[in-house]
Amino acid sequence: MLTRYWGKRPTTARAFVASTARAGIVAAFVAATIGCGSDATEATAPANANVASIELPTLSTALMAGDTLHLAAVARDARGRVLSGVDFIWSSSDSALVEVESEGRLTSRGHGSVVVSATAGGARATTTVQTRLTAEERRFAYARVDDPSASAAYLPPSSFQHNETGGRILVTHRATGDYTVTFERMAKVDSAFRETVLVSPYGAAGERCHLNGWNNAANGRDLDVAVSCYTLSGARTDARFSVLVVGSGSLPSRMGFTASGDAATAYAAVATHSFTSFGDRIVISRSAPGSYLVQMNGTPDDTPENYFVSTVGGASDLCKVSSWNHGVWASVICYAPNGTLTDSRFSLLMVASGRLGKRFGFAWADAPSSPLGESYAPNMRYQRTSSGATVRITHVATGVFRVSFPGLAKVGNRSETVQVSPYGGGLYTCQVEGWANSADGASLDASVRCWNRGNGRAADTYFTILVLE
Repeated sequence: MLTRYWGKRPTTARAFVASTARAGIVAAFVAATIGCGSDATEATAPANANVASIELPTLSTALMAGDTLHLAAVARDARGRVLSGVDFIWSSSDSALVEVESEGRLTSRGHGSVVVSATAGGARATTTVQTRLTAEERRFAYARVDDPSASAAYLPPSSFQHNETGGRILVTHRATGDYTVTFERMAKVDSAFRETVLVSPYGAAGERCHLNGWNNAANGRDLDVAVSCYTLSGARTDARFSVLVVGSGSLPSRMGFTASGDAATAYAAVATHSFTSFGDRIVISRSAPGSYLVQMNGTPDDTPENYFVSTVGGASDLCKVSSWNHGVWASVICYAPNGTLTDSRFSLLMVASGRLGKRFGFAWADAPSSPLGESYAPNMRYQRTSSGATVRITHVATGVFRVSFPGLAKVGNRSETVQVSPYGGGLYTCQVEGWANSADGASLDASVRCWNRGNGRAADTYFTILVLE
């Protein structure tokens, strides 16, 4: 635990400690006792009636929502001597942002500036607390929706969800095939914040799920992600899915993402949903209906990376990556149900690794017609794992594949998400059927199923797959 002192290290004064219990990041602060010599000796007859002045420390670091802080007040008598046993009355200028309990225990709830007061006897002191909803690096979350027909809002299984802010994730079933996934404390409260969202259908029935956009919730604290699910033929249906939110500071590596705009802006990248670690803006150009070039403007290299795309809106559309150049550009094509190219919106994520100290893996399934029952290693330029082991893909049956990530097996209650994107041309689509530890516990195995959307039959096709903890 890191402890900082201002002025003299206190001897009789109580310290205050801030901790981010749910985020796993701990920071500590200690209030210094002001004064020296006889002024710092404790009075022998402490009582609230003897309090002449109160001192509260100045906080130089903002609290994140959900963090707690024990704040110490120092009471002195008229001669400047420190009093012990004083009962302080604590208050907050806005309890919706910072809640104050006895003994000066603060809990940050929102985003803003709050004045905290301590009163005893006839004296009163204040200090200003800056509270932030979240930090840029905490805007990372995912959830797997396993109960698509629930009639009331519910929390996804803890083993398949994570919110780096420490907030909850809530799923609301709005209508047949329509959902809102609420990520607490992930609202965009800073104009510099950027994020993208991916969604993958989950199961074995050939459903497809689209994003219908994402925005701050009405309370200004949470992020709402709208998802709609359909049958292969385009009818609304309740379906399971996995949703992933990636913020611009959450994957400290080579990364880029964007979301396309509407036709009025020629599908230009939406600035508030675009980011690249290369420090340049992302440009989307449209060469023909349904055909787009996403320019990352990076420098070509051989760092393994992968691309993932989700369709945004457009119930009948299907968007997918058809090719890419490492860190420079990606080609995205979108299809109508009859197989013709059509204009549609999409979100895109390019990653080269995952979160530090966490499991991650990705691969491009580049041999969909490999012999049944046999496994192969995808091209090493397009696969990577945090364990350093090689991804293996087994062609189980027509349109059915098992992707093994050695060294990425789930340990205890640690969670992860799996996202799959179809790749290449044509009306081929894929979804995650499920994932679990291998029988020997050595790897995390994901089952992927693919279909020809034109005839509804299982089909062998290319896809990209991503695992993030």
